[in-house]
Amino acid sequence: MNVLNVSPERRGNVLRHGTSEVTPVLSDLTRTCSISDCTKPVHDSGMCGMHARRWRVYGDPLVVKQARHGHYGTPTHQTYKGMLLRCYKPYATQYAYYGGRGIMVCERWLGVHGFENFLADMGERPDGLTLDRKHVNGDYAPENCRWATKSEQAKNIRPRRRNAIGQFVPSEAERLLAQLADGRSAGGED
Repeated sequence: MNVLNVSPERRGNVLRHGTSEVTPVLSDLTRTCSISDCTKPVHDSGMCGMHARRWRVYGDPLVVKQARHGHYGTPTHQTYKGMLLRCYKPYATQYAYYGGRGIMVCERWLGVHGFENFLADMGERPDGLTLDRKHVNGDYAPENCRWATKSEQAKNIRPRRRNAIGQFVPSEAERLLAQLADGRSAGGED
């Protein structure tokens, strides 16, 4: 991060006027948060912990709270959160088969209003159906997603092979992607 020297009359200014970009500006004189009217101590980002968290989570340190949609905990919201987990959290059990393979969620379904956009595009999750991607190697996007039964989803899978005792064996590409997702060497010298 570039640290800027700020004159005392501009101390604490966080917005670069003339752009839509919010940029933290750190004053060498105060070592307090760079957000206007915040006097909390600075952390590595040039902002206090609260504003730094808002920057990481929402992309804007001035956001007070995330938009409320009234669907927290519903089957549709759980499906949405599961989709994000599989695609973006390496600790998720299914990450190697989604995010580890490069499967992503469209930008419209991300961010502060991502769930509302997902709900507008897909509607409420019908009972007995789950989120399915029409093209198994495609991203999660309105044109590639549908609500499907378990049997419909079972037909929409990548071909896999079984070993001698009947267990599924990942393809070489899946094995390499799983290793890369775990941070291991792809050369086999673990």
